[in-house]
Amino acid sequence: MSPLLALRARDSPTSASLRSQWSNPRDILSLLLIVGGDVVHAALAQQSGDVLPTPVVFSFGWVAYAFSAVLSVMGKDRFMPINPDVSIEVASTGMGYARTNKSWILGRLLRDFETYWIPAEAKHGLEAMLKSVGCPKAGICISVFEASSAAEAGVPKRDLYWYSGYAAAVFQLCIAIIPWAIRGDWMIFVITAAGTILAFTTASLPQWRAERWQCRRYTSKDFILSRGNGSQHALIILGQGRGLDLEDLAGSGEAAETMKGMAAVTTLLTALWIALLVTVSGIQEHTWFLVAVGALGMFHTIVVAGAPRRPEWFGIHLVYRDFFVEKKVIEALKAVESKYANVGKAMVPTFFPNGVRVEHEDWASIGQTAFLWGQ
Repeated sequence: MSPLLALRARDSPTSASLRSQWSNPRDILSLLLIVGGDVVHAALAQQSGDVLPTPVVFSFGWVAYAFSAVLSVMGKDRFMPINPDVSIEVASTGMGYARTNKSWILGRLLRDFETYWIPAEAKHGLEAMLKSVGCPKAGICISVFEASSAAEAGVPKRDLYWYSGYAAAVFQLCIAIIPWAIRGDWMIFVITAAGTILAFTTASLPQWRAERWQCRRYTSKDFILSRGNGSQHALIILGQGRGLDLEDLAGSGEAAETMKGMAAVTTLLTALWIALLVTVSGIQEHTWFLVAVGALGMFHTIVVAGAPRRPEWFGIHLVYRDFFVEKKVIEALKAVESKYANVGKAMVPTFFPNGVRVEHEDWASIGQTAFLWGQ
């Protein structure tokens, strides 16, 4: 036998193993179901809160998330993420200081405002100011909104990202039915359908809705959201007797009361996810179809987890009123105070922690008491 043929003979078991794995990847499926739990958690935080079944699709990472959900419930912790992925401060006209935000949705609200739903008027005004000073960041842009009377606070308005979950789930089922239609193998479809039902059920638990809007409603207080001293943007929301109390919401990231029976339901769902994992581990044929289902689900989950959303999806319905752009923060606060009493004052502790001298220009004519801060 020639050396080349002998080498081929020695390599044939390895080649056969590789061909088998790539033609029908079985072992990787069970592994994929237990990675990516953080992405699933973020997608759940984004999509949940509606009274209808919440469309967070079946994907890789669900089993990992299910275990963390049981741990949260048993530890009297929260379903919603404990730490916002964007750090902001919330102040109000009645607080006298700014508090660090613990609400995941308020962090996302300001993040998406800065990049997605900032009014064109304010955006253009800021761009013009930055161009005039020749600096990528200077001064401040303060946008003013008020709570809308056209929709109830705490009730989300569904958007395209929310509805896309249903479309993705249908597409997954269409992929899963192919081996059933062609080869009579119905197991892939059954697993996909079971995973979809479990995912929708987990995302639709009422605990999500209770935690998202854990605050008083119909407030008349005015609120200021910003990233703190040095922020390029500040967002003012006027309550007008119909908005959510964002001060309450900012402090709602701490341990929340778990609804009765939620621990039992979450434990049962986790047991079902484990059963699904065991079932997936036993699949021998047409596994590429299940990989495709999971990959599509993970792609949609990643998109939803990071997608920018408008405030009405978070149940915070707003109407744009005004904006202020100044090269100096002090001038912007003065302009706000002259038009919206006590709002400019409430912003002083955030942007001037050491206070502002009462002699500073005409502050005294607007409201001297606010500017004794820190003296």
